[in-house]
Amino acid sequence: MKKLFILFLILFLPLIGNATTMLINGDGTSAAGGDNGFVGNKAAVVDSVFQTDNHELCHSHFVASASGTVSAICVRRYDAGTNMTLVCPAIWNADGSTQLAKASDCTSSNPATNLYRYVLASAITVTASTTYTLGYAYGGGAQYCPYSDTGAIYIETGTLYTIAQCPSSPATTITHDATFTTAGALTIWATNTADCSD
Repeated sequence: MKKLFILFLILFLPLIGNATTMLINGDGTSAAGGDNGFVGNKAAVVDSVFQTDNHELCHSHFVASASGTVSAICVRRYDAGTNMTLVCPAIWNADGSTQLAKASDCTSSNPATNLYRYVLASAITVTASTTYTLGYAYGGGAQYCPYSDTGAIYIETGTLYTIAQCPSSPATTITHDATFTTAGALTIWATNTADCSD
């Protein structure tokens, strides 16, 4: 019997040791250990740009800096000018022809002042050095897109969302049809962490 137990240990311990550890984020989403992808812009907000045509969709292009899973999109707000309960973020491929994932709705956690985290309806895998589009539909009145000091923000003109309602279905296809500002890119990023950290 002792020999059988030793044989069991020899055969199965290596398999147990190589098993993937599954971590669970605070919101119940799974995060595979060491599998945190990242794409977007975490820089401090420099300012925000007022968009006179309200309740549209602003977005920017970003190159993923790490391959792996992203299960949430985080957005910095410049000030109280934007009602974050009317924001629904999403991620598209580089040219905007395919929506890869979106937030379940406009519900967010608030891990820090003016920082909001929206859980994606389905987690996706991003690939390092690949370009993605991140942005959000807005159902509020005046729109203030927060930006940092690099990149550009685009507005999806003609895609208006019902005023004072959560735009829970951001456009599945976007065309980057108008440059909103070249002052800087949106302060938005996709991550797999529970608190919007790396």
